[in-house]
Amino acid sequence: MAIVIEEQQQKNSGLLTEVIFGIIIIALIIAVYLVFFSPAPLVEKALPPNISEIQNVSLDISPLNNYSVYEMITATSGIGAPNATTTGRQNPFQPF
Repeated sequence: MAIVIEEQQQKNSGLLTEVIFGIIIIALIIAVYLVFFSPAPLVEKALPPNISEIQNVSLDISPLNNYSVYEMITATSGIGAPNATTTGRQNPFQPF
């Protein structure tokens, strides 16, 4: 005599699998809508459609020249010109 207990557990796990599968399908549908079909975000609507307005902006940095903090930052930036003598290996695919 064999006692079969697994059939009842499979029915419950089958329902759980269907619910999880349904949630995944719904999440995918929402993601596809948000990526491809949703309206533009507010940032894109707030930007001017004409870029020429942005290109004509001029920045005056002359007031910064009087501050000692700005002078300290520019004097000690520590980034120099690149060294042209170190160009790397002749063949980068050659083993070491």
